[in-house]
Parts: sequence; structure tokens; C-alpha cells
Amino acid sequence: MAKRPIFIPFSENLRLVKEETIDFKWHAGFAAVQKQKSLASLHEEAEKLGFAPLLEVSSKSTEELGIRLSAFNFKTTLKSGIETTIECAFQGSKVFENGGPYTDLYTKTSL
Repeated sequence: MAKRPIFIPFSENLRLVKEETIDFKWHAGFAAVQKQKSLASLHEEAEKLGFAPLLEVSSKSTEELGIRLSAFNFKTTLKSGIETTIECAFQGSKVFENGGPYTDLYTKTSL
């Protein structure tokens, strides 16, 4: 079993989303089919709790919109004018004790 949050639109007290934790059956493995089995299990359990339909925002989504909105695919333009994915902006902006940020990653592929 695994636990993952889902986010529901919410408009009370200036909050935009409500977070719910869902318990679901995890399918181990790195293959896309295994990840999609886990996603299907998450969606099934969410539906049982009254949360449906869900939009899976990830590169493993079964919906084109979810794939396009994933951090690996969604592009943004930085103040410097560089167009990059959210994933590359995140990874390139990390700062460690002995290095970073690694802004050269802004122009690389998400993979």
C-alpha cells in the first residue's frame, strides 16, 4: 500500500485547494505500465471516496492534458528570457553546500 495526496479545488478562507491523502495499492517497477497500474489504483480509491474524475498531471498520465502539464513537459520563460521546462528550472536552481545553482541545466532536456 502507498499514500499520495490529491488536490481538490477549494474556495473557503482564501485557500485554493484542499489536500486529501489517498491510500492505494502500489505496483512496483519502473516500467510505464507499472506506473499506470499504480495511477489507476489511486484513481479507483479516490473515486470510492467521492473524488472523481481526477486529472493526473504527470508524464505517465493517460490523458494528453495531464502529460502536457507535467513538470517534464510544461515550459516557462525565465526572467533571463530562457525558455525551459519546470523540471529543468527546478533542478538547475538547486543550491548545495559546495555548488549551485547549476543554471546550465535550464537549456537541457528534462530527461
